[in-house]
Amino acid sequence: MMPNLLEFWGAITWDGVAQVAIVLLTTSASLLVSRRNKWGWILGLAGQPFWFITSVSHRQPGVFVVNIICTITWAYGVYYNWIGNPLPNVKKCPNCRSALP
Repeated sequence: MMPNLLEFWGAITWDGVAQVAIVLLTTSASLLVSRRNKWGWILGLAGQPFWFITSVSHRQPGVFVVNIICTITWAYGVYYNWIGNPLPNVKKCPNCRSALP
């Protein structure tokens, strides 16, 4: 017989919702970014409020500082991949990662 999931996980709390959102959004974002899909940057940025909620509610200052850095990184990825190249005068080599002069 399958156990009742509500009894197993307990009552639904904001912390529980944040934990599920962190798992779904952050892992999906990492997978999409690794596959060079620009939607990964959006999902990564969407997951950051849940990281903030968790780090503040559990009093984790180290996680809070890392979260600020990650939020800046995800926001830069959204800007670069969705809004445009911040360095429009730099030509990129089509077959390499370095920029051409």
